[in-house]
Amino acid sequence: MERLKNSTQLNNRKLFVLMPSPQTVNKIREPWIDNVKAFAILCVIIGHSGGMLITQPESMKLFGEWIVAFNMPLFVIMAGWTALNGFGRLWSWDSLLVFFEKMFERTVLPSVAVSSLYVIVKGEFFDRKLWIVFFTLVYVFFLIKKYREKIPNKWSAAVRLLMVFILIACSFPINYFWFLIMVIQYQIVGGLISFTLHQFNLSEPLRLGAGLVLFCFVVFAFLPGWSTEFPLYYCLGLIMCRYVRKDGILKFPMWGILPALLLSLVCFYYCRTYIFYGYSISSLFETGLVRFFFVRQITGVIISIIVIRMVIQYSENYNAISRFGSFSMALYMLHTQIVAICPITFEGNATHFCWINLLLIVCGWAGISYGLILLLNAWMPTRKLFLGKN
Repeated sequence: MERLKNSTQLNNRKLFVLMPSPQTVNKIREPWIDNVKAFAILCVIIGHSGGMLITQPESMKLFGEWIVAFNMPLFVIMAGWTALNGFGRLWSWDSLLVFFEKMFERTVLPSVAVSSLYVIVKGEFFDRKLWIVFFTLVYVFFLIKKYREKIPNKWSAAVRLLMVFILIACSFPINYFWFLIMVIQYQIVGGLISFTLHQFNLSEPLRLGAGLVLFCFVVFAFLPGWSTEFPLYYCLGLIMCRYVRKDGILKFPMWGILPALLLSLVCFYYCRTYIFYGYSISSLFETGLVRFFFVRQITGVIISIIVIRMVIQYSENYNAISRFGSFSMALYMLHTQIVAICPITFEGNATHFCWINLLLIVCGWAGISYGLILLLNAWMPTRKLFLGKN
């Protein structure tokens, strides 16, 4: 009976891969989560597309600065939200190993694979020998996974764990995605802290509270400067998933959105001259600019919650926008590499021409990136290598 159940689950998983209809996907994914990601990645594309315009009116510069104030915080809040269930399962070495393997296959490998396309186009692949080392290790990693049943369990687990850490370490200096590197770091730190605290058999609320404090301490003390902009957003996502949940967000009244938005705009205007992602928290304390850090947090949190509240309101069913958002990581990687490779720039003196050019660039990059994703998604090896999906 158990074997029949496992077989049925496997067949269902294959059905999802081969025929990802909205009805099938909706049983597995929350539509509002992917809709939020769709909005966030569209904002990222808008922000990056503005860099292709030689001249920008002041209104467009202000719009770009406003997007920067919340688009990545929104992503990080959602990353914390979706990470909670994974952290809650880290009771044993086996679960920790599976956690790191999934992180490697879903995030690390695709980010390196996509970024390697850039150096191939530039003719630099073989000059950067670390890429060759990385993909050689990937081959060894999958060989170990395939034949692990022939190796004693303890040896297999130890070797696979070592390989995963080596591959993650190799990924940091060879991919171009600072945001993904930061999320990988957060997942590693969060996973190790969660696993450690599980060994003490603490109550769930105490474990979560201690984990959040330890997480922030590690990030602020040991991670690079731009990573220290985001740990509070990540912790907020974890807390919201555990205590607020979707129904709690819906209790936020619609009439409260306008005053909240006005407050966020005041905060944004106050700290808009502060270069986000450019300073570590310690340097802000040293220069007396730490107030900008906290105003920045307030701005990002308010706008992110407004976006989440609005999206949940209109996310009854899984649709084409939700599917677009389910590929947010791949869209982020592909469009940034396309922008980096593309030699084209746009120029327009009139304000309305600049906005039209921006709209055309955004539609073009989003369409091209999504078209490439659909092509990569059609074949299992490319789906796994470049999209991190089974």
